[in-house]
Amino acid sequence: GQIFCMPPPMAGFFEFSMMRIGTTYDQKLLAELFYRYLNVEEDFIKNLFASGETQMGRTFVSEPSLSEENCLHVLDYERASEVIKTASHRGIGTCYCRHKMMHLGHACDAPLDICMSFGGVAESLIKHDIARSVDISEGLDLLDTAIGYNLVQFGENVRESVSFICNCCGCCCEAMLAAKRFAVLNPISTTNFLPKIDATACTGCGRCAEVCPVEAMGMVSAGDPHNPKRKKARVDTAICLGCGVCARVCPTKSISLVSREKRVITPVNSAHRTVLMAIERGKLQNLIFDNQALASHRAMAAVLGVILKLPPAKQIMASRQMKSRYLDYLFSHVKF
Repeated sequence: GQIFCMPPPMAGFFEFSMMRIGTTYDQKLLAELFYRYLNVEEDFIKNLFASGETQMGRTFVSEPSLSEENCLHVLDYERASEVIKTASHRGIGTCYCRHKMMHLGHACDAPLDICMSFGGVAESLIKHDIARSVDISEGLDLLDTAIGYNLVQFGENVRESVSFICNCCGCCCEAMLAAKRFAVLNPISTTNFLPKIDATACTGCGRCAEVCPVEAMGMVSAGDPHNPKRKKARVDTAICLGCGVCARVCPTKSISLVSREKRVITPVNSAHRTVLMAIERGKLQNLIFDNQALASHRAMAAVLGVILKLPPAKQIMASRQMKSRYLDYLFSHVKF
């Protein structure tokens, strides 16, 4: 028979409950409750986005912003277009974040029908009429539409089998709001790029600051003695996602993307990411013993396989949380 389990809160049943329009339950009331829980109170959202080094989601670079040289350094898993092209299934659903804000009267004019899911997640959402199936061509067209609205592609923080990509604005979307709210805690994994500003070419129009979803771009005095009111753009690299939206909209092309000094490491798959997040947040024991989805030997083997391949520091953290002699034995005897 089939085994059913509750999806995680986010990305999971929060989104799924608002990815339909016109259901039998009161979505306005649900939107108000979600808003209070996620955007007014902060315990859950802070624990999700701002604890530990490994984050749930990552930013995809805006591909039109890439130079020919940049393209040589971008791997396939860093491209939203490649995720769309290689997925076994592609689903498009209503944007949970914008739909929630619509009920609160705060939604922007970005499209609603733009939330992307892939693989097994897409297959399930399509089966249950939460998303509709699209082919590669329509998926890429929708990506172009999202880019045209200056939306940021935010997806699952894994290299293999990405399950979702949200097309996010800075005013409605949970990830971008969390990035602004907990900026210094780096709640979202960034791209491997940062914007570089040519101060001599920058006219201080402010377009980059207008479209930046996390307010990393700002305008400061250009220090021009002949024109004291002249402004120039400045980026706060500590909170910049490296999405490249600013570079794409700059009318004078004075913003370009350059590689970060230290490359961002992306977890291999969802098991790798989940275990890392659990260890860093002190929740490994909860992940293993309280999660019915890990009841099978295969699932448990996947978790142990990830733990055994972790760096020694992470293994020590895992061992302390589990207090397991068996795990200590594996660490000391199993070599990869």
